[in-house]
Amino acid sequence: MIIEWLLSLMAGAWEGLCAALPAVPVPAWVSAGSGSVASVLGMAAQLGNWIPLELFGVVVLAVVACLLAGLAIKVTRIVASFVTLGGGGAG
Repeated sequence: MIIEWLLSLMAGAWEGLCAALPAVPVPAWVSAGSGSVASVLGMAAQLGNWIPLELFGVVVLAVVACLLAGLAIKVTRIVASFVTLGGGGAG
């Protein structure tokens, strides 16, 4: 009951804050930026002759996979430490 009241109070404060802010129109240069991005990406694609971009993607994915595996191992050790009443001090 108290939590619901606090949540409704915070939601009301957020709505009040959002209502107090003015509506700002989006500048034209924001929506016109896609042409520039496409141009830069087209020029960057030519760098594949000197920089192996396909290999870069594979390396980034391998690093992310190793980080996730390390995180999974660490979480598993912490959970196993709690299960065996070790206190979770496996960090």
